[in-house]
Amino acid sequence: MSNYERITDQKVADLIHDLMRNQTLVKVSTADKEFGKLTVITATRGEGLDMCFRIDPPEGLIPLLHQIEAPALHFEFASDDRLPHRFEAQLKEVTREVWLQCPEHIQRYQLRNNFRIKAPANAHAMGRMEDQTIRMPVENISLGGALCHCPNSAKPLIVKDQIMKNLDLFFSFGGESHLVTIERAVVRRLEGRTRPRYFGVAFEFVRVKQDVQKRLVQIIYGLHRDFLKNRLGGR
Repeated sequence: MSNYERITDQKVADLIHDLMRNQTLVKVSTADKEFGKLTVITATRGEGLDMCFRIDPPEGLIPLLHQIEAPALHFEFASDDRLPHRFEAQLKEVTREVWLQCPEHIQRYQLRNNFRIKAPANAHAMGRMEDQTIRMPVENISLGGALCHCPNSAKPLIVKDQIMKNLDLFFSFGGESHLVTIERAVVRRLEGRTRPRYFGVAFEFVRVKQDVQKRLVQIIYGLHRDFLKNRLGGR
């Protein structure tokens, strides 16, 4: 995910206020990435780019800051549209509280087509081939395609460069179920045995409606955010 735009000026302060008001989970880490945990912004003071903000210090952060004397901390969060935002903030005060200077800019990253995320265990695709409906567990997903496990019984029906219309993708995570329909997908690669009685099929999404694309972005970043929560142990 290397493409990003810069949020600057008053929009930065407004976004910090939104994070505090909505109690959005924010990942805070040191420059060397040896420390990384989730937190929330709990207060602000001042106005505009002169504003400072306070975070709820995760366990172990304050002793570490006194030990390494870090000048700044790194932050990452996902917005309502699930796009990742990153910024660096200079430390202003470290006592029993941690105050930081409002950053000059925040980087808002765009999702690349080849950014892949592992699908949850219940994710699956449903496709029709020669009047047969085939259920395929999904291994990973991106904006540009998906890797699926296809049952061996469907081997005679699938060939490389085959076009599949209206490929349904089902996901359940965060207590919600999601369905997106890919208007046209193409079989780009066939793999050997990926699990007992299954072989691998790599699909490229070649035609996706705009509203479906937006929902797919939300799903992928929902999965990515859940992955980060699980990796960091949540709050």
